[in-house]
Amino acid sequence: MGLLLEVVVATFLLAVVVVPVFCGIAATALAARQVQMVTEAQQLLQARAEEIKAQGGVTLSEGTIYLQTYEGEPFTIEQEVIYTGMTLNPDNPASACVVKKVVLRAYREPMRPGDWPLTFMEFLIYDQGI
Repeated sequence: MGLLLEVVVATFLLAVVVVPVFCGIAATALAARQVQMVTEAQQLLQARAEEIKAQGGVTLSEGTIYLQTYEGEPFTIEQEVIYTGMTLNPDNPASACVVKKVVLRAYREPMRPGDWPLTFMEFLIYDQGI
């Protein structure tokens, strides 16, 4: 009878310990996948920002566009361009620069209204370069 009680107590303690351990492993795997997706999305935003900077912003029109499944990845990239005005160079007041603010946001596919972006990036671009 005493041996049976020890086996029951040991089995109970093992069950109490094993279940949280496996739940923790599953949560860690899920968090690792989320981090991997955010990293991939950030790399895509960086690539898109470099494309925009290489073009010099001259052809960049104001407004918002959506790039669906950008470069074959399961993300939607939202590109918002906002005209922020003119700036003057204190060294040369005659040279005014047009300034545009570019906001890039990455969403997981399929994107639904109200979704939070996985990551975002903002930068300014001038008509005479970055």
